[in-house]
Amino acid sequence: MPRRGGLSSVSPRSAEDPSIGIWPELARKQPGVIRSASPTHSAAGIGEGAAEILAEHNAALPVGRNSPLDRLQELDAKVLLIGCGFESCTLLHLAEYYARVPYLHLPCAGFEPVALRALPGGAVEEVPVEIIPGCSRGFPKFEKSFRQAGLIRDGRVGKARAMLCDMKPLLNAAVALLQAHPTGYLCDTACATCWLRRERIQHPAP
Repeated sequence: MPRRGGLSSVSPRSAEDPSIGIWPELARKQPGVIRSASPTHSAAGIGEGAAEILAEHNAALPVGRNSPLDRLQELDAKVLLIGCGFESCTLLHLAEYYARVPYLHLPCAGFEPVALRALPGGAVEEVPVEIIPGCSRGFPKFEKSFRQAGLIRDGRVGKARAMLCDMKPLLNAAVALLQAHPTGYLCDTACATCWLRRERIQHPAP
């Protein structure tokens, strides 16, 4: 469940950013839900194993090694996209991490280099943000290759289109695609983040 924007503290009771859709906020409100302590990209889970998957997210990169998504793919979990495309698949940011794309440490519009983490008793502390997952509007470009590899199962949930994928093969395919074309999955819209990242890569600072 990504949380976007400037400096604002995150606690288990914090509402999710409405720009990421209704499902994360609905999940957060379910009885027995557990929420991770990441100050920028908290995740929520419920049921057996949720506590172990979400543990120590505050000490991990938002979607890097040992993050909840990384632990889930190691457990052969699945991705279910309901009523959306791969622009909403946060697993592809984990692929950027493992592919070591050259823009990983570059700035992202709308994010600050520090975040605020809520502490017991109402205090907050500043936490440096080393890597910020950026724009995902270009991620639908992955779909053609994923389909050619047979990685997508289509269906419907109610009236909504749905796509079901095994996480590990999807991650491995995305890493290979990103390593072959490191900037090929940045978006082509008037996006300040992707424009800046392309500019920095093409014209590195002296």
